[in-house]
Amino acid sequence: MSKERSYKTLKNFFPALLAGVVVAGIFLFFQWDNFPGSAALYLGILFFPYLIQIHPSSTNRLLVPVFLGLLCLLFFSSSTLYYLTTCFVILWLIEISVGKQNPLPFLLMLVIAPIFRYLVHIWSFPIRIKMSALVAWSLRQVGMDVTAVGNSIFVNQVVYEVEPACIGIKMTGTSLVCCLLLLGYFVKERQLRLTWIKAISSLFIGFVLTLLANYIRLLGLVVFDIPPDHLLHPLMGILSLVVYVLIPFFFWWNWRQPKNTIIPDETLFNQASKKIPRDHDWRRFLWMGIIIIGLLLTGNQFGNEKTQPTIFQHPWMALEGFTETPTTYCVLELRRANQIIYIKPPAGPFQGAHDPRICWQGSGFAFKKIKKEQIAGMWVYTAEITRADLTLQTAWWYDNGQAQTTEEWNWRWRSLFYGERYHLINISVLNEEAETLEDLMMEVRRSTNYQNKD
Repeated sequence: MSKERSYKTLKNFFPALLAGVVVAGIFLFFQWDNFPGSAALYLGILFFPYLIQIHPSSTNRLLVPVFLGLLCLLFFSSSTLYYLTTCFVILWLIEISVGKQNPLPFLLMLVIAPIFRYLVHIWSFPIRIKMSALVAWSLRQVGMDVTAVGNSIFVNQVVYEVEPACIGIKMTGTSLVCCLLLLGYFVKERQLRLTWIKAISSLFIGFVLTLLANYIRLLGLVVFDIPPDHLLHPLMGILSLVVYVLIPFFFWWNWRQPKNTIIPDETLFNQASKKIPRDHDWRRFLWMGIIIIGLLLTGNQFGNEKTQPTIFQHPWMALEGFTETPTTYCVLELRRANQIIYIKPPAGPFQGAHDPRICWQGSGFAFKKIKKEQIAGMWVYTAEITRADLTLQTAWWYDNGQAQTTEEWNWRWRSLFYGERYHLINISVLNEEAETLEDLMMEVRRSTNYQNKD
């Protein structure tokens, strides 16, 4: 490629590239705390350019979801909506520079999204419980003495936890990113036109293969007695990812799309010979400016989240003997001797709810023996959390002062359609005083009137 042509190419791409860097910087400035690193995230960012296709025509089709997202952010504070709007902005910049994209970049941004990590940690808990029960049942069929309680598997007094952080080095997100990369390989190598139906169905197949890989991996860990601190523990995750997800997925697509696929006469995505329009006229610069200003204005609400005053008026004012301490994100801490209660502010139906399974881990605690049980007449989640030599017994549920539930769908539905505001209540006691957990729950319950929603 000549120097003159390289200069022209850089000149055509530079405005969009610069705007993309600015947009990503604005997002990270406001959402750094809500954008934790992971293997799936780093892998996705590294190979994202590989999924970009060259198309003979540019398009402004994504301006609609971009401005719709900015409009909604004026009325709703949602980190997920802010992330999705930012993704649409970046994809719009790509599409006006290199042409219309297939579904792969869109799906990759969805898989590496913070909300996906939240879903894996929180919403996958019923799947993990079923996985534990299935593994225990399978091993009992061959004569092993195995029991499953919650997400824990007990074998000869050894406990194996089915945790999202232990699902094959967070295999769910990593495996789906790898499946998207394999799809990108077939699209480029065989010049395929990938539809949304094919892409989503392929991603679903990858998810099913991931469940199968986790099941086989757990069987291997239990049968061969590989504890979490053993070197083979993470290696089993990598081996399961390659053998039971990537290889079957590759051969399935190889069989589905053989090499003798008929290529249409017209030029396809990554072999486009037509010149892509590069009309970075004043209108596109105007759109870029308006969008950047919109991201700054709507993102400012997230920058103020940590410093917002804690609301001391709550339905549990009748609790006595506790010292109230406001913390970040409007969370109220109630502490008495070796007991602690966190009252977290009501979240909207589309917002994260400061789930303890994420917040405690951010403080260095590890979760064990997570299960759903009924204590003091209430259905709650309970767990044992540890950090160094400190062990706590903790329980949590969603509460509006009159009704209580543990189900995400329940409180989000009632919040959306009935305007009910649910706090997340998290109580903890020292492990040596575990018997006081039920007494503390009864005390919390007596402070208000409950109607169990489970």
